[in-house]
Amino acid sequence: MQVDLVLPAENTELLKLADQIKQSDLYTVTTYIKQAPETNRGDILVFISDNLIQLSQLEYPAIFGVYIDKSLYRNNQKPNFTAVYSQQAFIRQLKLIQILSNNKPTIVGFPFFNSEYRDRVKKIEAKFPTLDIRYEAVTDEDQNRKINALIQEVDYLLSSAEVEIYNQKTIRSLLLSSYRHRTKVIGPNISFVKAGALATVSSNSQQYAATVVQILEKYLQDKVLPEATYPSEYSIKINKNVAFSLGVGELDEQEILEEMGSEK
Repeated sequence: MQVDLVLPAENTELLKLADQIKQSDLYTVTTYIKQAPETNRGDILVFISDNLIQLSQLEYPAIFGVYIDKSLYRNNQKPNFTAVYSQQAFIRQLKLIQILSNNKPTIVGFPFFNSEYRDRVKKIEAKFPTLDIRYEAVTDEDQNRKINALIQEVDYLLSSAEVEIYNQKTIRSLLLSSYRHRTKVIGPNISFVKAGALATVSSNSQQYAATVVQILEKYLQDKVLPEATYPSEYSIKINKNVAFSLGVGELDEQEILEEMGSEK
C-alpha cells in the first residue's frame, strides 16, 4: 500500500517526523513538500499541519490530516477524511488539575469565545465531581476585563486552543494577572508553560508519529477509516519555577503521567 506524505516545509524536525511515520511494514511512503502529486498518486494521503487543509478536498480513497485543529476538521469533514488533532483532549487537562489539586474541591475557570469549546468541557465535567468549573463567555471587547475578574475567583484557569483569547498579544498580561492572584494556569501548550503557565499536557512529534502509524495500520487491517482522534501518547510538562513560586511543591512529571491512567 502506497502512502503519499505531504509536509508543509522541509526542515529537520519534519523530515524526522516523516522518517518515523515510515516505520511500518504495511505500507511504503513517498514524501512531498507542500503539494500532493498530480499523477501516479498513492492509495492514502497523509498531510501534516492544518496549513495544508485544502489537501483534504483531493480525491484519495483515504486522507489523514495530522496536527489539525478540531474545529477546522469539523468544517472540512468528509467521508474519506480523518485527522489527528493538534490540541489535547480536555479530559486530560482536567485530570491533570484534579491530580495537582490532590482531589480536593477546586474552582476552575474556563473562559471561552466559541461556545463549542464550552460544550466540549461540559460534556465531560461530570467525570470530575471535585472540580467546580465556572464558564465565562467573552468577546473581543470584554475579554480582558472578564478574564481578569475570573482569575481572581478561581484556583485554576483552564486554557484552550482559542487563538482569540490565547495569543502572543494576550499571553503576557494573562499570565502576569494569574501570577499576581496566585491562580494556576493549565495549558494549552508547552509555549505557555515556558512563558509562565504551571503545567500542560502535550505531545511531541515522535508521539504524533506513533499515533499516525497506529491509525494507518488499523485502517489497512480493518479497511475502515478510523474516527478523528487526539494523539494517543502524551507527556506532562511542568514549569517548576512557577510551581515553587505558587507553593505547589515538588512535582514529578513522570509520576503525574502514570497517575493520569485511563481516560474513561
